[in-house]
Amino acid sequence: MFRYIFDRRKARGLLLQALEETRKMLKREEKMFSTAVDSLMYNREADIDLHKYDVEINRGEKVVRRMMLEHLTVNPKQDLPACLVLISIVIDVERIGDYTKSIFELGRLYDEELGSDKYVEECHEMRQLIHPMFQQTIDAFIDSRLDEAKEVMEKHKKIKANCDRLIKDVVTEGTIPRGKCVVLILLARYFRRVSAHLSNIASSVVNPFNEIGFDDEP
Repeated sequence: MFRYIFDRRKARGLLLQALEETRKMLKREEKMFSTAVDSLMYNREADIDLHKYDVEINRGEKVVRRMMLEHLTVNPKQDLPACLVLISIVIDVERIGDYTKSIFELGRLYDEELGSDKYVEECHEMRQLIHPMFQQTIDAFIDSRLDEAKEVMEKHKKIKANCDRLIKDVVTEGTIPRGKCVVLILLARYFRRVSAHLSNIASSVVNPFNEIGFDDEP
């Protein structure tokens, strides 16, 4: 939908500023995700202040909402569909920050390396699938690239299935230490949710407004 109602080349003022703020939020989260996963899986110290990044993302959500309200107050009939889409997807953007912070906090609770086994390897593979989805989502949403949006949504379907299978396998394994078992299950769940929110954002390029985000079930 967004590609039909918004032309970035013609955008001006608050709408363009809101779009740029959304892009910055996603770029911050890309860095947060990489740092948080490394911290958990390799028991490393974070090289950025994730709390500060999260505060900036929360601020960004408020900024985008305020900009859209101001824009619609001044021009109530101009760019209404685009404003509604931005107000909708910025919620998904903010939630990604929450889940990446949860991954980091999980690593602080589990003060060990996860080691190397087939389940940890599956987590590495899912991380490798998710990380490039951040830039793909930015390209899809900011530049209305339909192919990129569809690819993000297809990747999420694969990640969703892989995460569900991993959780089931870990639960039924029976030999994994309790602490590690909890970490693997939560990590898979957080991966699934990060991927889902990226897919929701990408879906705004493909789907009509009333169906944005409905390709994924919790």
